Amino acid sequence: MFDYTVESRSGMEETIEKLKTTLMEEKFGTLWEFDIQAKLQEKGLELTNLTKFWKCVIPMKPKEC
Repeated sequence: MFDYTVESRSGMEETIEKLKTTLMEEKFGTLWEFDIQAKLQEKGLELTNLTKFWKCVIPMKPKEC
């Protein structure tokens, strides 16, 4: 597993759009996106920090193995 964290001065939505665009340009595929804040709100819990996770892969790499 690989963790890559970046801090941004942009807003959350703008940062997410930039991330998605960059991932596509670099030929990464997104397997899933997980919005922790939304999931906790569904369960009646409140999270003040906006937190999202992505699981990304390079689709052509498994074919090369």
